[in-house]
Amino acid sequence: MESTPHFKEHILQATFELILMGKAPLLSFDLIAEHANLTLETISSLYEDIDAISLELTIVSLARHKEESLALSQQRGLEALSNLLTHDLKFFYDLEMDRKIVGSSQYSESFRLFDEYMDKTLPHIYFQFLEHNPNLIPSDETDLFYYSQFIAHSILFFNRANLAPLISKIEDRKQITEQIIASLFGRPHFTLSKFQTQDEQHQLP
Repeated sequence: MESTPHFKEHILQATFELILMGKAPLLSFDLIAEHANLTLETISSLYEDIDAISLELTIVSLARHKEESLALSQQRGLEALSNLLTHDLKFFYDLEMDRKIVGSSQYSESFRLFDEYMDKTLPHIYFQFLEHNPNLIPSDETDLFYYSQFIAHSILFFNRANLAPLISKIEDRKQITEQIIASLFGRPHFTLSKFQTQDEQHQLP
C-alpha cells in the first residue's frame, strides 16, 4: 500500500499542474481527484479543504524556490545575475496571474506567505548576491542593503497583474524588463534567460 507522503506528493503535484493550466479558481477535491487519478476519500482523509492543500503547496514551493535562489546567489557574474532574476521573475509572474483570477477570499493564507517571502526573503537573497558580486554595482558608494531592496521590489513591480494588459506578449515583457535591469546596473544592455511559457513541461518546484 502506498504511504501517506506518496499520496500527498501526488496530490500536490496534481494541484500544481492544475494551477498552471489556469484552474486555480476552480480547484476542488473532485477536480484534483480526477486529475491525480485518486479517490475523494484519499484526498479528504489527508486534507481538510482546498485551502489546506494550497497552503502546503505554497510552503513546499517557497522552500524549494528559496533553496534554488540561495544557490544562484552564490554564483558570480552577469550570467549568474540573469539566472537569478529570471528564476524570480517567472515564479512571481505566474503567482500574480493567479492572484488576478481567483476570488479575494481564496487562498488568503497562501498569498500572505508569498507576500512575506517577497517582502523579506527576496531582498536578503539579492543582498547575498551583491556581496559576492561587488564589481557589478555601478558605484562603490552604493548601499548594498538599499540596492537589494530596490531590485527585489522592482521585480514585484514587473510582475503585478494589473500591468499584464500593457505588456501582453512574453517577449515584450522580457525585453522591457531587460532594459530596466540594465539601467539598474549602469549597463547599455542586459540579457535575461528565456522565460518559460505556460505550455512547457513543469514539475512541482
